[in-house]
Amino acid sequence: MKYAIAALTLMFGGMNGALAQNAPVADPTGVILNMNFESIRPVLEEVGFEVQDEVVGQINALAVTYDGKKAFLQPTACNSGDCLGLVMTALLTPTNTPTQDQVTAFNVNLNAGNAVLSDGQLYLKNYVVADYGVTRGSFVIDVAVFISLIDNWFEMYPSEN
Repeated sequence: MKYAIAALTLMFGGMNGALAQNAPVADPTGVILNMNFESIRPVLEEVGFEVQDEVVGQINALAVTYDGKKAFLQPTACNSGDCLGLVMTALLTPTNTPTQDQVTAFNVNLNAGNAVLSDGQLYLKNYVVADYGVTRGSFVIDVAVFISLIDNWFEMYPSEN
């Protein structure tokens, strides 16, 4: 686990390394079998994410913030409160509207999520498949890496700040 965190820190900057070092997840190999809010909120809060309920486009979401960056987590593939997937979305607000070439280059270079340009709005998206569960440690790293993509965009395109 230490080696995975170190490798991710080198790949994606200090954000997820700092998060993991400040508050490592308890029982990192324990499995989260349900991606509903009740199952994921305590894991996120345990490692230092700020978590709030929000409604995004008439859909309930968890707003997850770390170091001033915010992502929205929305459980999907739900049946009677049991959810087998999770959509992570972040809205980026660069000064200038990005080009499709910039979005494509970002997606080619960083595989941990996808940049999407829709009607002039830039979004980052990722989907967590959890049909048979996700380990607590992997889930925390998934969210941390996704949030670090916000910084990665502005590092690739610094004039877009």
